[in-house]
Amino acid sequence: MQYSILCASFWALTGIFVKLLGELSVPQILWGRFFIALVVSLLLFGRLSSWKKPASPFKHLGLALLMTSYYFFATFSFSLAPVSLAVLVIATAPLFAFLLQLTQTRTINFNQIIGFAITFGGLALYLQTQHSSGQLQFNLAFLAGAVCALGAAVVRALFSFLIWLKSRRGEIVDASAINLQTMASGALLLLPLLLVQGNNLPAYQDNLLLILGLGVLATTAPNLLNTLAVTKIDPTTHNIIGMSTPISASLIAWLLLGEAQTVYSCFAIAITVAGILVALLPKKAQPQLSAEKA
Repeated sequence: MQYSILCASFWALTGIFVKLLGELSVPQILWGRFFIALVVSLLLFGRLSSWKKPASPFKHLGLALLMTSYYFFATFSFSLAPVSLAVLVIATAPLFAFLLQLTQTRTINFNQIIGFAITFGGLALYLQTQHSSGQLQFNLAFLAGAVCALGAAVVRALFSFLIWLKSRRGEIVDASAINLQTMASGALLLLPLLLVQGNNLPAYQDNLLLILGLGVLATTAPNLLNTLAVTKIDPTTHNIIGMSTPISASLIAWLLLGEAQTVYSCFAIAITVAGILVALLPKKAQPQLSAEKA
C-alpha cells in the first residue's frame, strides 16, 4: 500500500514542474520528461528490481507501451479539455480496474465500490472549487480531450490489472525493464514531432533543473512505484489510492507556490480521503458471482 501512496505523491509533482516550464510546448515538455527518465533508467536498470530478468528483454514491451500511451493520453487531455474534466474522467480508472478484476476474482468488494463513490464525489467537489470558470465550450478540442482522458483511464486500469494478474500467477515482473521500455518508447515516438517543432535547446538549458525534477521525481520514481504497487495490492485499490493525486498536487502547490485552499476545498479533501479509507477497510465475506465455490 505504501507504494501506491508514494506513487500518487510523486505523480502529484507533475503539475508543479509543468506549470513552471512555461517556455516549452506540451510535446517538448513530454519529450524532455521521457528523455531524462530514459537516461536515469539506463543508469539504474537492473538495480531497483528484486525480480530475476526475463529471458527476452522485450517480454514486457506491450505493458511498457500501455504506460507510454497513458502519458500521451493524459498529457494531451489536459491540453485539450478543461483540467477539471480531464482529471475526473481519468479518475474513473478504478471503475475499469474493478471490472477487469471481477473477471478473475468473481467476487464483489462493496467497500471498494462505496469508497470509490465517496472518493469520486469528494474529488468532483474539490475540482469544482479549483476550476469554477464559466461555461464549458463544447467543441472538437473538448471532445478530443475527453476521449484522451478516457483513454488514459482505460490504459492505466488495464496496465494495473495485467501486472497484478502476472504477479498473481507467479510470473516474473521486472519493474525496471518496464520503466526503461516505457521511457524509450515515449522518447522515440515523440522525436519526429520534436524535430518538426524544433528542440528549443536554449529553453531546455535554462530550465534544466525543472526538467530533471520532472523526469526523475515525477516520472521515473512514480512509474517504478506504479508497477511495484500492483504486485502487492489489487488494481482497484491501487487506482482508488491514485485518485488522491490531484489533492496531493494542490496541497504541494499550497506549500510551494502559495496557492491557498479554502474551507470548502478542505471539506472536499476530507471527503476524498474518507472515501479512500473506506475502500481500504478489510473485505467482508462477499457473494460469489460464479456457481462454484473457490
